[in-house]
Amino acid sequence: MPAQRSRGDPLHDYRLPQFSTDARLRQPVTCTALGTPIADLLQRLSGQTGVSLRASQRTAQWRTVVRVDNLPLAELMASLAAAFDLSWRVLPGKEGQPPAYEIYQTPAQAQRERESFERRVQILERALLQALAEAQRRVEKGEICSQQILPRRQACPEPCRDRSRWCAGSINHGTPSCM
Repeated sequence: MPAQRSRGDPLHDYRLPQFSTDARLRQPVTCTALGTPIADLLQRLSGQTGVSLRASQRTAQWRTVVRVDNLPLAELMASLAAAFDLSWRVLPGKEGQPPAYEIYQTPAQAQRERESFERRVQILERALLQALAEAQRRVEKGEICSQQILPRRQACPEPCRDRSRWCAGSINHGTPSCM
């Protein structure tokens, strides 16, 4: 998320100046979207309001969950941007037409997304290593057999002879093999 935020308005960094000057964005909207791609949601909102709203190619298929009743369009736009840490840009309208708006991801936002993903992967890796270490400890103590650790699609053809080794029956897509 952006480093600096207005204390009184958590959506401040996600609003364009046009959000307060474009009267079309004050229209109240009501919509529900459950797992809907952003591009589809914006197309529906465009049809409802007459404001041309688009998603960049990169963000078009990101899934949204939205439920709003009589919320000004500008508020929904800022909320969508904040929820995904995205930005809006103004696209000039065709001759004599009002501007359009596109939601997109800046390079800085893409970097934050990558860093967040990498942190989540590291957390999961640590949790997996801890779980495997605990399982190994329990196998070595004889509390459980290594064959009991991983759920398998089919059982190993013969019991593991060495209780300190892992049964990889489920890891190999159902092909039983004891390592």
